[in-house]
Amino acid sequence: VVRGPFVIQPHAPYVVTPGDQFEIGALVANNVEGSGEDAEVHVSLETCPALELQGSGDQIAEISERSEKSIAFQVKVKPLLGPCAFVFTAQSGEVKSSYRLDLSVRPDQPYMTSVTSRYAKKGYFNGNAVELPVEREMYPEMRMLEASASVAPLGLLSGFVHYLESYPHGCSEQIVS
Repeated sequence: VVRGPFVIQPHAPYVVTPGDQFEIGALVANNVEGSGEDAEVHVSLETCPALELQGSGDQIAEISERSEKSIAFQVKVKPLLGPCAFVFTAQSGEVKSSYRLDLSVRPDQPYMTSVTSRYAKKGYFNGNAVELPVEREMYPEMRMLEASASVAPLGLLSGFVHYLESYPHGCSEQIVS
């Protein structure tokens, strides 16, 4: 947005990880005609459920007509993965402008598939159980657990095929590597 009563230029990362703490800022320009020197501008930030404001989401800034000022809010990322939108709003009297920006909350580890195998002696499955513990922490939004049993090692192949089918980067060089 380059024209309007308020021009809002946000500054925020595109990707964050649960536990991150950072500053979301915006440069707010006051283009309200007749607002004068040191006009009182109410600037607010609304966030998605994945972000937690550290302090108030509202600030009052004195921004003279045809001037601009930088506003900052401290934010902490909660353990919720997925897209996240936040909205800056600047208002003086009845005049108001808003700007929406999106970011992505992603795990701090690469996408990976773990294949764990166990074997059982003949007759072992008659009332017995074989445990396959999951030894790493995973986010429920991205986790997929699957088990299969086979009398041949070919049973492991389904895990590798699934990894290649659902790899998030479509570049053939990355899939091959």
